[in-house]
Amino acid sequence: MIPDGEEGIDKGSCIHDIRYRFAFHLFTQHRFKESLEIFTELSTGPIEVVALYPSLLPAEFRRTIEFPVKPPLLVGAELEKGLVVLTEYLMQKRREFQKPSDSSE
Repeated sequence: MIPDGEEGIDKGSCIHDIRYRFAFHLFTQHRFKESLEIFTELSTGPIEVVALYPSLLPAEFRRTIEFPVKPPLLVGAELEKGLVVLTEYLMQKRREFQKPSDSSE
């Protein structure tokens, strides 16, 4: 429900922002699969998702991406678990990009 006097707020944008923050929260709780599923539903770009893993992108590039808070530093088994889920996510994205589009016919 939108409070009185705030009709100018885009409800869809608010819902998107809340879901984005929830997906980020799940990631910080090391609930990677659930997190990346929501990021996928929100059409979050692959580079932004990869940036959640601090060691995978150059520091200069990571600084250009804004998150609600700093992503957690993943090490050991948690890093391995996160990377497995990231690999699955990236393979899914690759399949999506490889699908022939209807407009090319």
